Amino acid sequence: MNKAVKNFVSYLMITMLFILNLLPMMNAFAQEVTSDAEKTVEKDGLKVIGKIEDISSQEDIKTVTYEVTNTRDVPIKDLILKQKNTNDSPIKFVLDTLSEERGPTSLEEQAKVETNEKDQTTDIKLLNLQPNSTRKITINGQITTKASSKLLVSVLIEDNEKGTLVIDLPSKDMLADKESVSKEKQETSETKVENQASETASSTNEMTATTSNETKPEAGKATESIQETVLTQATESPGQPPLKAQPTGPLVPPTPGRGFNTPIYQSVHRGELFSTGNTNLKIANENTAAAQTFLNTRGASSGYAINNFPLEFADVDNDPNTYNSSRAYIDLNGAKEIAWAGLFWSASRYKGPAYGTNLSDEEISAPVQFTTPNGTVQRVSPQRYHRIDQDATNPGQRFGYNNTGFSNYADVTSILQGDKSATGSYTLADIPMTSSLNGQYQYYNFSGWSLFVVTKDQASKSRAFSIYYGARGNAAGTNNEFTMSNFLTAKQGNLDPIVTWFTVQGDKYWTGDNAQIKNSAGTWVNISNTLNPVNNAMNATVTDNDEHMVDKYPGKFAPDHPNFLDIDIDRMAIPEGVLNAGQNQINFRTTSSGDDYSTNAIGFAVNAETPEFEIKKEIVEPKETYKVGETITYRVSLKNTKADSEAINSVSKDALDGRLNYLPGSLKIISGPNSGEKTDASGDDQAEYDETNKQIIVRVGNGATATQGGSYKADTAETIYEFKARINERAKANELVPNSAAVEAVDILTSAKVNETSNIVEAKIADEQVTGKLTATKTVNNSKPKLGEAIEYTISFRNTIENGVLNKVVITDQLLKGLTYVKDSLTSVGDEPKPISLKEINGTITAEYLSITDTKERSIRFKVIVNEEAKAGETILNKAKVDDTVNPPEEPEVPVVPEAKEGKLTATKTVNNAKPKLGETIEYTISFRNTIENGVLNKVVITDQLPKGLTYVKDSLTSVGDEPQPISLKETNGTITAEYPSITDTKERIIRFKVIVNEEAKAGETILNKAKVDD
Repeated sequence: MNKAVKNFVSYLMITMLFILNLLPMMNAFAQEVTSDAEKTVEKDGLKVIGKIEDISSQEDIKTVTYEVTNTRDVPIKDLILKQKNTNDSPIKFVLDTLSEERGPTSLEEQAKVETNEKDQTTDIKLLNLQPNSTRKITINGQITTKASSKLLVSVLIEDNEKGTLVIDLPSKDMLADKESVSKEKQETSETKVENQASETASSTNEMTATTSNETKPEAGKATESIQETVLTQATESPGQPPLKAQPTGPLVPPTPGRGFNTPIYQSVHRGELFSTGNTNLKIANENTAAAQTFLNTRGASSGYAINNFPLEFADVDNDPNTYNSSRAYIDLNGAKEIAWAGLFWSASRYKGPAYGTNLSDEEISAPVQFTTPNGTVQRVSPQRYHRIDQDATNPGQRFGYNNTGFSNYADVTSILQGDKSATGSYTLADIPMTSSLNGQYQYYNFSGWSLFVVTKDQASKSRAFSIYYGARGNAAGTNNEFTMSNFLTAKQGNLDPIVTWFTVQGDKYWTGDNAQIKNSAGTWVNISNTLNPVNNAMNATVTDNDEHMVDKYPGKFAPDHPNFLDIDIDRMAIPEGVLNAGQNQINFRTTSSGDDYSTNAIGFAVNAETPEFEIKKEIVEPKETYKVGETITYRVSLKNTKADSEAINSVSKDALDGRLNYLPGSLKIISGPNSGEKTDASGDDQAEYDETNKQIIVRVGNGATATQGGSYKADTAETIYEFKARINERAKANELVPNSAAVEAVDILTSAKVNETSNIVEAKIADEQVTGKLTATKTVNNSKPKLGEAIEYTISFRNTIENGVLNKVVITDQLLKGLTYVKDSLTSVGDEPKPISLKEINGTITAEYLSITDTKERSIRFKVIVNEEAKAGETILNKAKVDDTVNPPEEPEVPVVPEAKEGKLTATKTVNNAKPKLGETIEYTISFRNTIENGVLNKVVITDQLPKGLTYVKDSLTSVGDEPQPISLKETNGTITAEYPSITDTKERIIRFKVIVNEEAKAGETILNKAKVDD
């Protein structure tokens, strides 16, 4: 009989069986019915009708619908439907299911719902209901009472009650009776079907399997075909409620192809590969005997298939902001450090309610919520995304309802490393999936996740890790063969290989599924064990080394059944010889004769004889606690311990914590190749300090240069290097400041990268520090200098509180007018710490010290010259500022009173004509100057009494020269007088005047005119 005839007979027989069983069902649901009048409130221009609708496939989920009509000519501003459900009885409303058939107009507001604990009601509020308009409001709830009950709904306008609706609700007992009748109907169907011809019986069993959670289906794809038809009818039903908007994320377009070509992560180091995961679906009613059998069977198939049960979201995290979640446990065998962690999640792309409607790429890109054992809760968006589709070029793809699915991946290494999570329980929430299939019988819907972790562990042996990702679907009756390239192994010896995979859609009931690797002889070898046997390897289990993880770690998974509802995550050994030493690719094949599934991730760990560095970190002369400002000496030791191996381009790096500051000039290689002190600069020797990234870089090994790391063989001498770092003010009391080093190299044989990290050393910060108190002084070596002399200032400070801390000390001194800084005279005196900055710029002295933790005195000194702008006898009060950035600054000052240096006067007098004729005019010039550099002539007075025979020429008296000019310049009764104030320079100054040789002069007689210049 062909498939079409089989389906027709199946539908016909089920219809007949349904009619035969209709009467007892009607009897079971009889109850007292409320009249139509009681279901309606109509008063003062308002009409409200309430009723119950069965939209959900879950019997105990009901939809309450209200039609609210305003027949007035004015708006109703405040309307409340007060649903009386005391203690959630008779119905517990799901608040976020409130919806409207049409949205509110621009003049209205969205309907709101809230719980009124005082009145023990659930209140629906409509504001500003417009005139002559109707709004239809729906809300879902779960029946909770055991006796027949009615829902009472008070209708209030602006707190005035207008009436009460009475809405019939079926009781729990009635629902149980209905389920019992349904079960009897199914059992009757099975009995009658058994008496039919073989093909008809087979078809009827197929149909029964889609409508019962107790009936065991027949194996094979016919069951799948019937199920698909039933789901299509259900999701396209006009009674289907509108879907809530799916969360979206930044668009991640699907990655072309099916992946698995090259590793998404690869490394060689000491450590191991681990995996875990869970499903984010659950059976709606797990308490039935059939469900318990299906979920808890640990061996072969229980005889039940996943489509025997309605499924719904699993949600275990008690977070109202997530809509699906599950928890899984991973044991990293004592390892504390994470080298890499990859998160994979996958589900059907079907959205509905129409059959062909799928989630958009933006919806699939919505971030999941990832929670670590140490409490970090972080939204994680996919970095890559593959579709699991069926198309002409990929006939093996057949997944999820509507033949769709997605496979997402994100690197979460930084999250685990950030909060130091390792062994423990991880939770993943909000895998994108539709609510359209909630409560329906299905097997083409799935949802789950897996976490792969690669550890770093010095106690483990060196392993090569290769992780591959994609979406390799496999429909029943097909094979999917692919090659994973760039695989790494040891060059010789046993490999001790393990594999872990994450597959979806695999089920115990449907069999024929295998994972195979082609060996060197060209034979496909099944990868299997007891719990993942040949022909049923992808069987919805989460196992580790042939043990159910829910048994190995009881109570640490949620959901915690050994059947993970189409999510399969297994970690197992691969027999020696399947993979060979030196192999650089893996030919992998998934096969199936009855099951559909997709392989989304595969990870391998094998032995690798690449160089193995032993790297150790220590603190030289460690202390129990450290204060801010103290210096720590770190030492790193490293060597290659793997015989017959060689690493090239060997480089050690040590990144400093933000609470540490590198101490310049402290880097040196104590022993091993290239030993000696190293500069902080790059390009001149084998080491440097990278200030941008706060890391020490040391190129180690024989032949290392300023740009390239050297060779490290097993017999190369151990390298030991040291550097110092100071704890800065970012460190807080009782914090632990970690530090570790790493070495990077390349295996000369395999070109594989070698990475090893040292142990972590921690410096504990001392208890809450006592704030220090600053005292400061300023002195000068000569408080009465002569003009032009050099003097030296000393500014000293100290902390006066024992065990107190001055977080930072800054000294500034702005030189006053009259003082000139002597170049290169600025120095510091005192113990460590020395000032990190000591400079003079444009007459401002600045010194900056890091945290001071002792009470010792520290000083800075500098010299100045008392320049010509200083005035003798006038005080120069030079003030410094010493600030610890916490307490009020100290402002020590010291006065200086410059004294004048006695100058020395020299003077001359000349005439422009020494032999004038009687009656002629001649001009006298009197010049003087100070001959002592920086000396002072306090006052200079010139007088010239004209002798007999000379008459002063009126207004001819003038002065020549720089400031200061004479404060008095005059001629009185033949006496010339000029008076100058203090002269501090050595410049020449002059006065001139003219006289006439008068008649009293006698020809041939000398006239001796003498001037007097007095200071």
